Amino acid sequence: MVVLGNTAETLALVEKVPGISAINYGGLPQKEGARQFGKAIYLTEEEIAHSRALKEKGIRLEMRQVPAHSAELLNDQL
Repeated sequence: MVVLGNTAETLALVEKVPGISAINYGGLPQKEGARQFGKAIYLTEEEIAHSRALKEKGIRLEMRQVPAHSAELLNDQL
């Protein structure tokens, strides 16, 4: 498991490391101009663009704060 601080770092990692098939967004806090996706996921337009780029690479984007929660699929909302 690798914990990254933002979607830009995540996209950069995926571009450098082959074989990543799924990414979990555990919580991205509310901020000005962000849209809500799931219970604790708020994405700005830039973060949405990064997430769409990940989706286009075939990455499964999940939203789940803790392992005990069921994953919601972000791919369907982008």
